[in-house]
Amino acid sequence: MRFRAFPSARMFGSSMCRASRHGSGCLHSNRLLGGRRLAHASAEFHRRFQPMHAIRQRLEEVQQQHPHIAELRTLSAGVPILRLRSTDGGVSKPQVWLQGGMHACEWIGSATVMFLIDRLLENQDVLHAYDIHLVPVVNVDGYVHSWEVDRYWRNCMSGVNPNLNFPTAFGKFGLLERVLARPHLSSSTIYPGPQPLSEPCCQAVAEGLQALRGQLHLFVDFHSYGQKWGYPFVHSTAAPHNELQLVASAEAASEAARRV
Repeated sequence: MRFRAFPSARMFGSSMCRASRHGSGCLHSNRLLGGRRLAHASAEFHRRFQPMHAIRQRLEEVQQQHPHIAELRTLSAGVPILRLRSTDGGVSKPQVWLQGGMHACEWIGSATVMFLIDRLLENQDVLHAYDIHLVPVVNVDGYVHSWEVDRYWRNCMSGVNPNLNFPTAFGKFGLLERVLARPHLSSSTIYPGPQPLSEPCCQAVAEGLQALRGQLHLFVDFHSYGQKWGYPFVHSTAAPHNELQLVASAEAASEAARRV
C-alpha cells in the first residue's frame, strides 16, 4: 500500500490522548471543538471515546433531529449506517462512503466518523453535491468485546481479520508473512478466514458498496495506524490504473489534515 504521511500528530488537534480501557481518553482539543462551536451536547460526546450503545443512541438522535437529511439503517450483522443527503428534487449525486471500526480496538476510527457526522450537519453545503454514507463501527461485536472484555481485541469474534476477508487478493500473502505470521492458522492476527466474505460485517459492507456501484466516488476506511493516508494496492507492486488520481487525492487529504 502506498502512503502519504502526516508530519505530526495533529489530525484531530493538539491534545489527542491515548485511549484508556474505559474510554476516558480525550479525543479533540478545546481549540478544535470550540473553533466552530459544535452544540454543547455534541462537543461533550466527542471529548471521550464512546461505547457501542452510546454511538447507536447518538445516531438515533441525529436522525430524530434532522429527519429531512438523515436516514439511519441497520445493515446485516447489526452494522449501523447513517446516510446524509440534501433533498434536491431527486437529483442523482455521487456517493461517498466513510467507515471506521473495522479493527475493534482502533476506537479513534469510529470516533472520527462520529465527529465527521457533526461537522457535516454543521456545514451542509457538501450535501448538495454528494450523498454521504457513514458507518462508525463495522466490526460491531468485536468493538463491544474491546470495551467489555479485552481492550486490545482487534479482529472479528471468529478471529478473522476483517480487513483481509474481502474477495480481492483473498489469502494472498508474501513469503515472510506466510512463514512468520502463519495466516493459514485461525490464531494468526492476519487470518483472512475460511473464504471471502465469511464474516457477516464484511458481507454487510460488500453489499452496501455493491448497491452503490457506478455511483461511488470516494471510499475511506479510518484506522489508527500512524498519521498516514493509504491507497491501493497493498497486495501488489503494480500501480492501479488511476494512480495519479489516487496520489492527488492522498496529497490533498494530507495537506488538509496538516492545516487542522
